[in-house]
Amino acid sequence: MEKDDYIRLGVGAFVLFITMLLWSFFLNSSGVSFRALLGLDGFSRSLDVLLNLNFFLFVIFFPMTIALVSTFTKIFDRKEMYIIIVSSFVLLGLISLLLFSNLLNFWVIGIAFFASLIIVAETSFIKFNEMKNLPFLRVSLGAISQVNFFVSIGIFISTALFVLPVQSELVTDLEEQAISSMINEDFSSGLSETASVVFVEGQRQTVNVLINSPQFTVLGTKEDPDVQSFVLLSTSLAEQINSPEYLKLIQEQTAEETQASLSQDKLQASFDKIKKDIPLIAFFEDFFWILSGLIIASLYMLIGNFFFKPLGAIYGFLLGLFVQYLEKQEAPQI
Repeated sequence: MEKDDYIRLGVGAFVLFITMLLWSFFLNSSGVSFRALLGLDGFSRSLDVLLNLNFFLFVIFFPMTIALVSTFTKIFDRKEMYIIIVSSFVLLGLISLLLFSNLLNFWVIGIAFFASLIIVAETSFIKFNEMKNLPFLRVSLGAISQVNFFVSIGIFISTALFVLPVQSELVTDLEEQAISSMINEDFSSGLSETASVVFVEGQRQTVNVLINSPQFTVLGTKEDPDVQSFVLLSTSLAEQINSPEYLKLIQEQTAEETQASLSQDKLQASFDKIKKDIPLIAFFEDFFWILSGLIIASLYMLIGNFFFKPLGAIYGFLLGLFVQYLEKQEAPQI
């Protein structure tokens, strides 16, 4: 290899390394973790991770690395591509060990990603020889699909390795979170308030129908003492039920009963009974490692299909224009 070849390799490896460093930095800064993605620290924590600016920038830069690898196969040969990918990845791994502590648990995903880049490079060499229309866009789009497949497998395996040793503890945490949310003061007060309004409204409709009926009006004209007592009692009851004070009283009583029924022990007993009655719940708890792996892998595939693929296609198209421009500049002028 001549000096110019080493410079080309160095530039290619540096550019690829910079893109990987950028999205690794943003992914690490987002606070992503298996606990957060599985909702083990609360649903709000999961949203904080997925909806913050750092995670958004990770989504922007991640497909750029894949588009670069597929595009580089038009510039470098196989041996050069292997040198570029391996050197960039090794350097990124060393920096991750020192700076990106949140990503250390994702080492299996890293291996899957590395393997996918090698396969992307191999298939891109072949596809560029086959595709004539919009080759850079189409090859980049196919590369994104390949990476999504391998990374999703890595995510499933990595999640399983995280969950399996502590599966019972994680399942217990989820149960406690579910029960705690039910005995939450806001939840119980909202439940009791709704129940009170429905209960009182039913009573009001029943009493008002009775008071406003023609038959009751006729009873009011009777002079019989017992009938008059019934009319007065019914009218007084109607006024009481239609008063705001009555609704408030029912709400207070319902709140006390609701809080008592939503005690930790009673809810736990009810939850245990549900698990016995519905074996599928116990099955999911026994194989929570599979379920959690599928959840996170599916989440990644969702992001991959809706964001990585369109962005990868755009990057591939733009990089293709740049490569074609360079080829025209290098072509001999006649």
